[in-house]
Amino acid sequence: RDSLNRGLAAKDVDKDKDKLALAKEVNELEEELSELKAWTKRANQARVVSCALMQTSLESISLTEQLGKALDLIFSVPWLSVQSRGLVFLAEADGTLKMAVQRGVSEHLLVTCETIPLGYCLCGRAAESKKPVFAGSIDDCHEVRYEGIQPHGHYCYPILLEGQLLGVLTLYLEENHIYDQEEEDFLHAVSNILAGLIKRKKIEDALLQAKEEAESASMAKT
Repeated sequence: RDSLNRGLAAKDVDKDKDKLALAKEVNELEEELSELKAWTKRANQARVVSCALMQTSLESISLTEQLGKALDLIFSVPWLSVQSRGLVFLAEADGTLKMAVQRGVSEHLLVTCETIPLGYCLCGRAAESKKPVFAGSIDDCHEVRYEGIQPHGHYCYPILLEGQLLGVLTLYLEENHIYDQEEEDFLHAVSNILAGLIKRKKIEDALLQAKEEAESASMAKT
């Protein structure tokens, strides 16, 4: 009888282990499903914003207005851990960055960062290397300093078209923000859209200028 009881007890233990293992597996599957749903939601939100950005490039407004709308759209992405502060710089012929549009930056930066040489501070480094620069806080590479500066981090993303530097997208992060590959992947896609937007607008402006010059020359002859 004791042997029988021990055998039954052992079977009960095995059943309990099986139940625990099954419960653990179910929990893991539920977690994976939850993560998949969250990822799908983020991907859809990113796609909506990307489509809106591309639509912006077709609007009959100035490049500055287009870039301003682009910043606002980027800030609207719920899962992107950026503050509602940022800038877009355009590259001059000599590689110098010139501030084209900004949202929420300090008055000090409006002067200090109006133009940025290659290699200077985070934005200049992103432009010089043509690679993204991430900083979770104000580090030694953050050369622009001023009294009252608030702790923060940055994503500085070069805007490139076929290897040509067109500008830099600079976004503000909360201090000690942890690098996120998914965020960078999204910003890479955004920078590609911005590159197309900038190139398209420059071609439009060049064609318009050529047309106006041709009309002026024709009128001068008559």
